[in-house]
Amino acid sequence: KKRKQKDKRQEEEEGKEKKGQDTEAAEKRRQDEEAEEKQRQEEENRRREAEAAEQKRQEEEAAEKKRQEEAAEKQRQEAEAAEKKRQEEEAERKRQEEEAAEKKRQEEEAERKRQEEEAAEKKRQEEEAEKKRLEEEAAEKKRREEEAEKKRQEEEAAEKKRQEEEAERKRQEEEAAEKKRQEEEAAEKKRQEEEAEKKRQEEEAERKQKEEAEAAERKRQEEEAEKKRQEEEAAEKKRQEEEAEAAEKKRQEE
Repeated sequence: KKRKQKDKRQEEEEGKEKKGQDTEAAEKRRQDEEAEEKQRQEEENRRREAEAAEQKRQEEEAAEKKRQEEAAEKQRQEAEAAEKKRQEEEAERKRQEEEAAEKKRQEEEAERKRQEEEAAEKKRQEEEAEKKRLEEEAAEKKRREEEAEKKRQEEEAAEKKRQEEEAERKRQEEEAAEKKRQEEEAAEKKRQEEEAEKKRQEEEAERKQKEEAEAAERKRQEEEAEKKRQEEEAAEKKRQEEEAEAAEKKRQEE
């Protein structure tokens, strides 16, 4: 194919030589102007392609930024909803536990009172029988026993109240400690999630930057290859023209 093109160009050049040196100079100027116009258009096309690529990159960055912001907002709302639900469930569980504890306390209090009343009634009957049997000689003894019993009951009641208050204080401290531990765990979990998300975004940005750099390098290499090809074609054309001129000159001299 190159040989045919060469032969055709040689024939055309020989025809142009026959028309005179002025025609050859005019044709050469026209070809130079066409080459310059072609080069200018190619440079303009490359500039437009670069501008379009830059605009597309900026649009993609804006879209990615918007997507990340929307994902972060969605994650924040989901986390808030989950935390609110957990707190409501925790409050409901605590309320049910308190109701159950209060119900149990009341039942135990009623049972204790019933037993105390039964014991008191039984004791009263026993004391009445004992009183009837030992009215005169046990009057003083009975008074001391009743006084001692009263003191013992008061001490038992005081000890029981102290134990209940100690148990309540301990329960409240344990609840406060558990609540603090849960809050610290939630805060640590949130921090780890935020660090993981930040790392993922940085890796994604680095990957995207690397891909863009690779694409730019490929485009540059393609443009250099095209430029080199055009220069080689121009050199080949010039060489053929010089060969044709030399052949024509030799022919005229002969």
